[in-house]
Amino acid sequence: MCSSDLELCGMSEQALVTSHSPYVAEYFLPNQIVVLNRTTGGTIVSQTTAPDAPVREKILRQNFRFRYAEGLLGKAVLVVEGWTEFYAIPAASELLCGTATSLPALDLVGLIVVPADGDGDLAKVAGFYERLGIPAYVLCDQVDDDTMESIEGACTDVFEHPYKGFEDIYAEELDIEVGSVPGSGVAPQPSPPRGGW
Repeated sequence: MCSSDLELCGMSEQALVTSHSPYVAEYFLPNQIVVLNRTTGGTIVSQTTAPDAPVREKILRQNFRFRYAEGLLGKAVLVVEGWTEFYAIPAASELLCGTATSLPALDLVGLIVVPADGDGDLAKVAGFYERLGIPAYVLCDQVDDDTMESIEGACTDVFEHPYKGFEDIYAEELDIEVGSVPGSGVAPQPSPPRGGW
């Protein structure tokens, strides 16, 4: 956003800015952002991001750029427990789309990975997007029944993997072969999971 855009906001009580950029969206308070969606019947519907959101406005303001802005621009979101999954899932997607599989990268199909702040936050983050008409899918470690019930009530679909932690997926499902990379010593080379891709 350039300085003339910010001057416009200061000179007028109203300004209309349309964008598909999370960097533009972060200049505005959550209650100033309206998400527009087109229904299957062609009707355009709107929803503000802050009022009645399952996430407190203070949390929205603090984490808007990293946790919410980009997800508002996707076709759907994949809500994960934290930063490990946030970085690992897109990396795995890129790895898979570079193989003989016909899987596209997640970002190319409009699925945005969004980190929650642990399993207790999954339902709130998923509910935020669902309320705006953005389908939210949840990937989580094993959780207790009450947490699972709240997640299922807040999202389009949930996948609870059978491991205690996300890192255990790598330990159990990937064969890591160690090979040498010229000039850099030893580096791990991933292999397909035992059950195949």
